[in-house]
Amino acid sequence: MLRFRTEATVKLSEPDDSPMGDKAPERDLVILHQFPRSPFVPNLSPFCLKIETFLRLYNIKYELKESWTNHTDKGQLPYIELNGERISESQVIIFKLVKHFRVKENISPRDAAIGRAVDRMLDGSTFYTLMNDKMLNNQAFMSREVTGLKVPGILGKFVASRFANKLKARIMVGAGNLTNDDLMEVMKRDLRACADLLGDKPFLLGSRMTMVDCTLFGHLASTYYLPFPQHIQELLDHDHQNLKNYVERIRDTVYYDIPKPDRFDLVKAGVEAERRNSQIKSAHDGPRKEKMTF
Repeated sequence: MLRFRTEATVKLSEPDDSPMGDKAPERDLVILHQFPRSPFVPNLSPFCLKIETFLRLYNIKYELKESWTNHTDKGQLPYIELNGERISESQVIIFKLVKHFRVKENISPRDAAIGRAVDRMLDGSTFYTLMNDKMLNNQAFMSREVTGLKVPGILGKFVASRFANKLKARIMVGAGNLTNDDLMEVMKRDLRACADLLGDKPFLLGSRMTMVDCTLFGHLASTYYLPFPQHIQELLDHDHQNLKNYVERIRDTVYYDIPKPDRFDLVKAGVEAERRNSQIKSAHDGPRKEKMTF
C-alpha cells in the first residue's frame, strides 16, 4: 500500500499577523494557512484540502497554521508562505510549488491537457454546485458537530447565516442565474464526467496520483464525508461507486495518519446537525424553495 510522508506536518494553533512570525522558518519549508480540521474530514474547504493533499503527495515539507479568521487581504484561505513570499489562490499556489520544487508528473501532453481541463471544471463549475447543496440547502454545515467549533448555539446560527449569505453571492457570480434544480443537474453531469474518465483505473490519469487527483479529492471528500444528507452521497453511493472507492483510496493512503470517525459517531453527529439545521431554518422566513433563482 502506498504511504506518504507526514512527519513534517506540525499544527501551529496560534496565528500571528507578521508575515513569517517572530522566528523565520527554515528555508523551503511551506507554511500552509488553512481552516482547522473537522472531526469528519481533514478540511472542510476543498481548496485547503487540495493544497495539503498536493504537499503530501509530493513529499514537500510543510507546517500548518490553522485559523478561522487569519485570511489574506481578499479574505481567502488557503494561502502559503514560502521563503518570505505569501501566495494565495489554490491554482497559483500549485503553479509556484511546481516551479520551486521542480515537481515532475511524467505524463503525456494529452494527459496533462485532460488534467488541466478537469481541474478547471472542478474549480469553476463543480465547486459551486457542491457548495450550494452543502451550505445553502443545509446550513448544518456550520454546526458545532461538523466544524468542531465550541461556540454557543446562537452564535453558531449567526455564523451559519453569514457564511450562507457570502456563499450565495459567490455562487451567483460563479454559476450565474441558475436555479437550485439547474445546479443539481450540473453537479450530476460533472460527476458523471469524472466517473467516466476514472473508469476502473486507480486514479484519474492511470496508476499513479497526479495533481488533478488532488483537486478532485478535495472537492469530493470535503462534502461526501459530512454527517448530513447531500446529493453527492446518493450519487457516489449508488450511481458512481468507482468515485466512492477512489475517494476512500486516497483518504486511506494520503491521510492514513488521521483517524476517521466510526459509523456511530457519524450517525450521532448527523442527527444533531440535522436538528440544528431545522432550528436555523425555522429562524428565517421559511425553508428555501426548491426552485430558487439567485
